[in-house]
Amino acid sequence: MFNKENRNKKTRIIFIRLVRVGSTTFYDLLIKYARRRGMKIYNYKSYHQELDGVFRRPYGVYAFHQAYNPEMQDEIVPGGKYVVLLRSPVDRVLSEYYKYLYDAPMRAKEMSERQKIEASKEKMSFNEWFSKEDDNYMHSGGVLCRQSNHMTKWLSYPYKCDLEQAKKNLDNFTVVGIMEKYGLFLDEVREKLG
Repeated sequence: MFNKENRNKKTRIIFIRLVRVGSTTFYDLLIKYARRRGMKIYNYKSYHQELDGVFRRPYGVYAFHQAYNPEMQDEIVPGGKYVVLLRSPVDRVLSEYYKYLYDAPMRAKEMSERQKIEASKEKMSFNEWFSKEDDNYMHSGGVLCRQSNHMTKWLSYPYKCDLEQAKKNLDNFTVVGIMEKYGLFLDEVREKLG
């Protein structure tokens, strides 16, 4: 993806990292891309520095778990090309539930069936968890029950949880990928962003 002939190009990228869509691999590639080109990266560390009053804008790459908000993100990375990775909503919710059950996304793969049963004994059932309001959604505009599609909520700026608005907003993205077709996503990133 990042070959020698493209090493010096500095395409500014705004990667909207939706929760539990499998975006960590691309995030890691994007961080390497930015570091090789000496670009400032806006991520959790930068976010907390800004909260502490340390402002370093503009950045070259935005890679952060945060809802689509072009007013803010265009100020952080002027002229940035928007990229997002989507996932089947059912698979995304199941991934979030498994993270809740086993505390870390990769740990479940290392556990025996017996260990999984023990780890989940004191946790909510899927139905209880699915019906409960989740304050992790507060930063995307109010408490949202898990039944409402997280991806729609995060992409339907200004946070109306409106599927039609979310689809319109996707027109502003240079690359929209599907986790279930990850190879095609990387091909499109290479083709459209160099």
